[in-house]
Amino acid sequence: MQYIDTAIVRVEFATKLMQGAEDGSVTVESLDKPLSIEMGHGMWVLPDRVLTSQDELINACQNFVTMAYGAAAITLNRCREEMGVAVPQTITTECDQWVALVYQIAMRSRTTSLGLAGTSRIRCVSARLWPTFVVAAGVLLKQWGAEHGSGAAP
Repeated sequence: MQYIDTAIVRVEFATKLMQGAEDGSVTVESLDKPLSIEMGHGMWVLPDRVLTSQDELINACQNFVTMAYGAAAITLNRCREEMGVAVPQTITTECDQWVALVYQIAMRSRTTSLGLAGTSRIRCVSARLWPTFVVAAGVLLKQWGAEHGSGAAP
């Protein structure tokens, strides 16, 4: 449970970065600059330009949202496993619905999250809705843990 809040913050930050790229407050020119990083006895030198346009920056930020969301769903699913919450065979409660949703998203994210967001506007719009599901699922899993004595809050 201790990683849920961190995972959700990453989704929120990635979404803010994407929004900044889309509205132009974060530009490829302001972000994509030459960079050299000292690493122990060596130096990592990145190319002067990695991205060639604002559209590439937007696409990269959309991909960040999808990766962060996938990681959050995987984190939530791992918490579900640790708490002993079974994936329901029959959905009868609101909590069952969220548990099943988190499980489905996490299983899909493990195999498909890298490189898929941003390939279309439809995926981007969906990515904006996903964090809401992740937050709600986290709250419901914590609530389930509290009700069932499984050590809910981090």
